[in-house]
This record gives sequence, structure tokens and C-alpha cells, in this order.
Amino acid sequence: MSREKLNETLLKDPLRELTRNKRKYLLLSSVIAIAVIKAGFVPTKVSALGIEFQQSEQRYLIIFISLIALYFLASFILYAVADLLAWIHEIRVIQKLTIRHGIEKNEARKAPLRDKTDIKIALREKVIEEQQKDLDTEKLSKLVLSSTTPVVLLKGFLDFVLPILVGIYAIDWIAIFLFFT
Repeated sequence: MSREKLNETLLKDPLRELTRNKRKYLLLSSVIAIAVIKAGFVPTKVSALGIEFQQSEQRYLIIFISLIALYFLASFILYAVADLLAWIHEIRVIQKLTIRHGIEKNEARKAPLRDKTDIKIALREKVIEEQQKDLDTEKLSKLVLSSTTPVVLLKGFLDFVLPILVGIYAIDWIAIFLFFT
């Protein structure tokens, strides 16, 4: 395991397909709820089903929409937290393996060399060469990791925080509408 694997794990999508679907339905139901409340898009008639809503029945439709949005908010939070915990666990495992691998490499370098002078020189040159490669790789990995962090934070905001905020905003407006109008 290496830093490359860590960077790859950090940049991959931590959400499963099921969670992404929950997020999609949360955003869709929230946008519909916001449109109904803020823009007044409360249907009075659904001609495809032959249903007509009276003024009092429109209130029940809004309650129904809010319950749907609330359901998708709760289910998205549950699934997203589970996915986030699994993703964090995977990152920690990779970090532990990377540290263990580094310790084993260092111990191998410290191993005593054989008595023959030619073998000692060849092995030392090999060790120095490997150390230089490791330093170059580590510098590159640190550069990639430092540029990975803002991307990971932005993805985390867009994948986890923003859908929850939109859902809360929609439910808040529905509550204001239902209780204060």
C-alpha cells in the first residue's frame, strides 16, 4: 500500500449507488417543495388522474410533499453517514498499511550487511538508490495529497452537506407555510 492508494481512495466517490439515489430524490423532493411554497406552484387539478384539489385539500398536498422530503432527508442522512464511516475506515486501513510498509522498509535497510566488501558497497548503493526513489515518490505524493485535500473538501460539501442543507431549507419553508399561513 502506498500514498498513491491513499490519494486514489480520497478522490473516489464515497457514496454507493443507493445513497446517490437517495440524494437525488432528496434534492428533487426539496426543489419541488421549495417551488410549491415559494413560487406558489400548488396544483389545483391533475387532469391525467382526473383529480381536482380544493383550497383545503391543497394544504394536505403540501403536507404530503413535506413528508416525502422529510423521508428522503432522513434516509439520505442515514445512508450517507454509513457510507462516510466505511470510506473513513478504508482510509485508516490504507494509512496503517502504508505506515507498516514504511517501517518494514526502514528495518530492512538497517539489516546488517555481509562481510564481503564488494557486496557491502553494492548493497549500500542499492539502498541509497532506493532511498532517493522513495524521497522523490514521497515528495510527489505530498504534492498530490496537498492538492487532493481541497478537492476532497469540496466533494464532501457537494456530496454530503449541500443536499442536507437544501432538504432542511425546504422543510423549514414548508413548516413556516403550514404553521404561519
